[in-house]
Amino acid sequence: MSNTLSRSAALSFISRVARTGDDMILWDMLCERMSDYGLNRLLYGFTLLPEPDPLDPANWLLRSSHAESYNRRLVADGLYLDTRYGNWARDYSGTLLWSRQDILTPGDPASEARLRDLNQSHQVHAGVMVSFPLLPQKSRGILILAARPEMPQCRIDRIWLQRRDEIEAQIHAFHLRFQLIFAVACRLTPRQKEVLRCVAAGFTVQQIAEELTLSVATIDKHLRLAREALDATTTAQAVARALRFHQLYS
Repeated sequence: MSNTLSRSAALSFISRVARTGDDMILWDMLCERMSDYGLNRLLYGFTLLPEPDPLDPANWLLRSSHAESYNRRLVADGLYLDTRYGNWARDYSGTLLWSRQDILTPGDPASEARLRDLNQSHQVHAGVMVSFPLLPQKSRGILILAARPEMPQCRIDRIWLQRRDEIEAQIHAFHLRFQLIFAVACRLTPRQKEVLRCVAAGFTVQQIAEELTLSVATIDKHLRLAREALDATTTAQAVARALRFHQLYS
């Protein structure tokens, strides 16, 4: 693709991003667009915590186009912890081409070896990491873009050298839009907040039903909708996220 056509496609992408109101559609758009540059396996993490606990994946909203087995080991098993990449993303914002990993301070040798083995087993050997700058609401975001298995890092470096501004403009447009969509989507109704506050206070579902003079089925419905709104898998996680996103007592 020529530079002119590529920039035109980038502008079209940014325009569509600005009009998209669904986070999953937005994610699919980014994956498809980055694939045009040879970056077809993406992992995105976003949190509003100013100092998130890296030991707890529940602090992050995650989107990934990797295989589930890769996601499980990298995130749930914490293989990113104590590695040069994880430490860099925690401490800095900007773009890191993987060819520059040698300039980073090495992490724990055992952690580095586990991450290297995981990447080799999934043919992840070239790519880029973007650590987004902190915004006023103290959000943090990280995007890891891995190249197709057949693409060497030198080719990614050349693409980035030629089209860095173009690619990064699209990535940052995605990140800003994702935050806006989620900020709207995760808003709870007054009743959902009330029910979650009762859970936070230690009430059982039966006790909440009695306190609010509602049926247990109605309480269960409000809890389910609150979990969905907060992209949480458990009620405890929903309470934690409601607190982090300033939804519980607002």
